Amino acid sequence: MSLSWAASLSFCGKEYLMWYRKWGKRILVCSLLLVLSAGILSLDVWASAVEEVHTEDQQEEDPGGEQMLPGIYTKEENSRLRSAVTSQIEVKWNESLAVFDPSLISLDDPLNSSIKYVNATDKENPDMKGKQRVVYCIQYGKDGPLGTISWTGGGKVPADIAYLMYWGCRYLGMESVRPAYRTGYGWKYDYMATQYAIHIVNQEYSFETLHDHLSGSKKETFGAVIKKMTEDAANASNLLPFEEGWKDFSYTLSDSSVEWKAEAYQGEEGYTTKWISQQLSDGQVFCSEYIQEKWAAADHGAVIIWKDSGDASDFRIWIPKKEYLKLQVTGATVTATVGGTHSLCLAGWTYRADENPDQYQRVTLLEGGGGTGEHSAAVTALVPKKTIHCFIELQKEDQETGKAEPQGACSFEGAVYEVRNAEGMVVDKMKTDRNGKAVSAGIGPGTYTVKEVEAPMGYEIDPKTYTVVFENIDTEQTQYRSFLSSQEPPQKGTVLLRKLSAYSHNGLAGAVFELYNGKNERIGSYTSDENGCIRIENLVCDSYFFLETKPPEGYEKTEKSIPFLMEAEQMGKVLEVQAENKPKKVTLELTKEIDARDINFANGVPMFLFEVKGKDIEGNYRVYHRIISFPLEYVETAANADGTVRNKAVFEDLYPGIYQAEEMKVMRYSLTDIIEITGGVKKNYSVEFDLIQHEKASAVFVNRKEEWGDWSDTALCENQIPGKEGV
Repeated sequence: MSLSWAASLSFCGKEYLMWYRKWGKRILVCSLLLVLSAGILSLDVWASAVEEVHTEDQQEEDPGGEQMLPGIYTKEENSRLRSAVTSQIEVKWNESLAVFDPSLISLDDPLNSSIKYVNATDKENPDMKGKQRVVYCIQYGKDGPLGTISWTGGGKVPADIAYLMYWGCRYLGMESVRPAYRTGYGWKYDYMATQYAIHIVNQEYSFETLHDHLSGSKKETFGAVIKKMTEDAANASNLLPFEEGWKDFSYTLSDSSVEWKAEAYQGEEGYTTKWISQQLSDGQVFCSEYIQEKWAAADHGAVIIWKDSGDASDFRIWIPKKEYLKLQVTGATVTATVGGTHSLCLAGWTYRADENPDQYQRVTLLEGGGGTGEHSAAVTALVPKKTIHCFIELQKEDQETGKAEPQGACSFEGAVYEVRNAEGMVVDKMKTDRNGKAVSAGIGPGTYTVKEVEAPMGYEIDPKTYTVVFENIDTEQTQYRSFLSSQEPPQKGTVLLRKLSAYSHNGLAGAVFELYNGKNERIGSYTSDENGCIRIENLVCDSYFFLETKPPEGYEKTEKSIPFLMEAEQMGKVLEVQAENKPKKVTLELTKEIDARDINFANGVPMFLFEVKGKDIEGNYRVYHRIISFPLEYVETAANADGTVRNKAVFEDLYPGIYQAEEMKVMRYSLTDIIEITGGVKKNYSVEFDLIQHEKASAVFVNRKEEWGDWSDTALCENQIPGKEGV
């Protein structure tokens, strides 16, 4: 396989400008089209989105649109290091610095460089550990290889370059290992800083030359990191670990002491520990991928199980059940010692082509190399002497709800249970806490009975007797627990609500009440019967309140809640409460209409009498009278344009009831019609009003004048006209 043309952009030198003339403009045009179609200014969408380690195989095509030409680098079998299992690597190209930050360096700048990484097909290499290594170019100014490239030789990179690769950006998507070598702009910038530092340390160009090619707001910060990396790589004391071997690796295990659990191995019962990790550290990061060989040993018949075939594999200790039983009698500590060798010089190895090797630049990546060191560490697992304690754990439940919580204001606290052994002796008394839980004292294996002897508030005694059997059936356990659920029947009470009239104290039917408990939970809706009663049974201990939602017809609603408390002493009894309602006040308006033109005030002021009679809502017979008159002053101001005039009689604050309204007979006028009736029904010369269903009713009584005896007096009246003398 070969590197893509895009990869040759990062390996560029004398061939760069020729490549750019051929391909650069096409890429720019594609980029503009992407901007217009998707609003995304990116030459490589995949690369701009990746900020974390990728563990899956990369696609053969660059998602940004570039066709990748795979590049294969190989090395001789006798030159392979322990950490490099494969004999060849596949390098892939990602975006260049100018692509993701053109403000820092331009696309046509010969010092523009791109990101290279090992393809995921190389994931069999144990030093990868699910990560993807980055690759660095050396020999700036040569072309990137194309086609199939075979390995013909090479060697370990100098200590200063190994130093930069080790403490700089190691893996795709990860920042530089040493915080001082992080740019603060993300892993891509850290990679570029490491690449430029390698070129400078390799004396391909100077820092000043690179600095002159950079621009933009990130220039100084980016350049300062590169400068520090090159200066640190020039410090001989920093390079000592990479010359003869890394001397200060520490080897530890993730746990120094672990516990057992039952688990079979290869069909045999036994006990095992959790997985334990090997941890090889350089003081900054774990480097377990550089472990080259492993070995382990354990005493007391235990064996070591490796998680996989890798040298840095996790492991656990396993012991057969028969051995475990022996150690359990007296107690013992099983010790496992794990060790091996690891690479001391974590350097880079150079890859080059066999065809025209001077034409193509070399690439390098971080691999184990140099000498080896030994390491070992121990972990222990205690098999304790077994002393068995048995415990009864009891949970009280409400028999009615099946829940492990009491109803209402009932309590699970204070229930007492006796624990008796097979001989009938009381060996313990358990008392429940506020959550209804109780735990016995430690008792030995055997058969026991558990019986409640005292019930908590609001409950009856559980009538059941429970049997518990403890047996030693597990060699690993030192404690056995048996769980009981004791279902408690709640005590119940009854409430009787009487709905009464505030005046007559008669029972009122049809009132609707809702009942709520102390948690404001609605229990139900109830309607008073013909006697005004609501009876509700099976109420547990709790506080309650009634809330009237609909009053009886003709009565005002009770706005206040009616609270009551169902206490333990009320259980089995009937608690009575009452609620009173006042009758509503209703209004009746009767209007008289006559023709103002028919009025002769010489006969006096027209007057009319209304009578209203009937039974109120509580059965009382009631009679009311009102007079309507039409004095001259009223008629002159109240007469209508059509000549009629009206006046009104108002019957206020009446008790609700069924009433009949009619006009009493008067002189000269007679009733012709009753109109504009609301809340009632006309019946001949009267109106029957339903002032239970209606709070206000009205009607207009129309009269006409029938008797015109304006001068009915027959007495003689003499008038004298003064004027003539003697007359």
